[in-house]
Amino acid sequence: MTCPSRSGVPSSERMLEKVIIINTWLVKNIIYVFHNFGRKGGKWIYRKEGFRSVRTRSGGVNDLPGLMALEEGAFGPKRFPEAFVLELLHDPLVTTLLVEAEGAVVAYAMIRSSPAYQTVEVLSLAVSPLYRRKGLGRGLMQEVERSSVDSGTETVILYVRPENQAAVNLYLSQGYKVLACCRNYYGEGSDANMMVKHLEE
Repeated sequence: MTCPSRSGVPSSERMLEKVIIINTWLVKNIIYVFHNFGRKGGKWIYRKEGFRSVRTRSGGVNDLPGLMALEEGAFGPKRFPEAFVLELLHDPLVTTLLVEAEGAVVAYAMIRSSPAYQTVEVLSLAVSPLYRRKGLGRGLMQEVERSSVDSGTETVILYVRPENQAAVNLYLSQGYKVLACCRNYYGEGSDANMMVKHLEE
């Protein structure tokens, strides 16, 4: 199977306003995430490891520095060029969900819809090392699927490095299956597993 190209990302003069809000709270050391639709961001208090508050909201172009810092902390430098991420933030088919704590972005998911094919692609999902193993990644993926079903999407696809076993295990536990291995997807000598989940009605 030929690896999908990252070129040809459409741009938009005006970013489509997103109004997705996620409520986050802590019960028995697990952060549970559910979605609620509205126009204002929220702030919820919990006590865990000195983190006093978590706020979740939709992302925009002003969040570029925070997203790039999170990307570098989670995956190392230059996984995505800054110009590429900025292009995605302007794309009206792209939705970005952010999780903030102590004024910093600590997790995010970026997805792109393809209405003609009834698919959603998870372009990136990252969690700060300090906030891992708290259910944020799983909660974000569940929100991706819920919003996808609401929009009439039939399939969610994503790409992940085979050696990123924690991420692979997360997606497998959520019902995703490996469809193909895309050679050199992330560059020379760096492959990706293409994983797919067909959403139930």
